[in-house]
Amino acid sequence: FVDSIAIPLFGFNVGIELGQLVVLAFAGLLLAGLDRLLSGRAAQVPWRAYRWRVVGVSAAVALVAARMAVERRPW
Repeated sequence: FVDSIAIPLFGFNVGIELGQLVVLAFAGLLLAGLDRLLSGRAAQVPWRAYRWRVVGVSAAVALVAARMAVERRPW
């Protein structure tokens, strides 16, 4: 029994983890590109560029969390 389920389950888990790494790499590249784009303005007012990035990422996280909360509501 262990041989018949362990190998497919291990393969599935490895696939899920690789998918998560791809998504994180894409998000990292996207944020690095955004930083590079904003780097010209960051020299003038350094806190503004970072502030907008923090606000944008926080808003995206809040939207995803709200959607998940609505989908999993008990009523």
